[in-house]
Amino acid sequence: MLRLLVLFLAIVPTVCARGEEAAEESGRIRPSLSHPFYWNYQGRDVLLLGGSVDDNLFQLPGLAAHLDEMQEVGANYIRNTMSDRHDEGFEVDPFAQLENGKFDLKQWNDEYWNRFESMLKGTAERNIVVQIEVWDRFDYSTDKWPPHPYNPVNNINYTEEESGLASRYPNHPGANEQPFFFTTPQQKNNVTVLQYQQRFVDKLLAHSLKYGHVLYCIDNETNGEESWATYWADYIRRAATDANQSVCITEMWDDWNLAGPQHRRTLEHPERYDFVDVSQNNHQQGQKHWDNFQTLRSRLLEQPRPINTVKTYGADNNKFGHTSQDGVSRFWRHVVGGAAAARFHRPSSGLGLSDPAKAAIRACRKMESLVNL
Repeated sequence: MLRLLVLFLAIVPTVCARGEEAAEESGRIRPSLSHPFYWNYQGRDVLLLGGSVDDNLFQLPGLAAHLDEMQEVGANYIRNTMSDRHDEGFEVDPFAQLENGKFDLKQWNDEYWNRFESMLKGTAERNIVVQIEVWDRFDYSTDKWPPHPYNPVNNINYTEEESGLASRYPNHPGANEQPFFFTTPQQKNNVTVLQYQQRFVDKLLAHSLKYGHVLYCIDNETNGEESWATYWADYIRRAATDANQSVCITEMWDDWNLAGPQHRRTLEHPERYDFVDVSQNNHQQGQKHWDNFQTLRSRLLEQPRPINTVKTYGADNNKFGHTSQDGVSRFWRHVVGGAAAARFHRPSSGLGLSDPAKAAIRACRKMESLVNL
């Protein structure tokens, strides 16, 4: 099948019309005008490929060397959650911590934001596209919530009673018990907490909107209410418009079935979501993995948009039971099947930038030298 596909693609014209090239010369990443299932960056249609050792890369010590390692093998795409959970010991929080140990949500921790700015600058210099996830539900439940700055017991800005936030949410975030994700006007209209969420996003955008290589994803694998995602997508869009910049936004839904109702929220609203992320398809295997992706892609034929898969699961001895071969196979099925971006998930759930991941990325770039996907 692959050989036939390569022969077919080799005869497909890939030269952009001159008028379309001119329209894309702004340099900011955007869907290609000539091949709208793919991305255009700095006036060129590009295939985004990646693999990295962590998700919140801006927090990583020695980031510059890791970015150089990516660039050397042809990787040009990273995932960057804005997470501050202290998994490895080197992470810092976005808010200032006072002498009494509590956080002030009205004051920033400059180190957090300096790290974020350094990541944006370093990736821009290397032409590596950044897909930011603004919120990650795993930061706000189980053992990650008790020490979190937004937890009312840890800050000076609101109490449990004022905020409606409890000190513990021990269940998996998929239970949707955390009121943090119900604050917007069409939900609980919790202005006590929302004002600090808005302030955080404003600060994020003050850094990121200056750069043209950034994509925006609202959440990590959410099954939350549509209103939450809609609010933040529109909020980011308005901020970009006010700054006279264009942005591309999506939401990552948790449903492994890409034909499910959660994904309709993205597919049926191209005016809100400029691209689609189907990372959760990477829980599927074999023919089902391929068919799931192709069914979704066929639904976009009348209004094509890039389809990204920023998390490709699969590594030996991981908690999901998926093997390293599963990870490599999923990566190739998405690339050959028409994905605009494919990245290996971080260890131990994915191959990261391990030798098998590097080999796959190099091989894909070699294929690109022969066949322009």
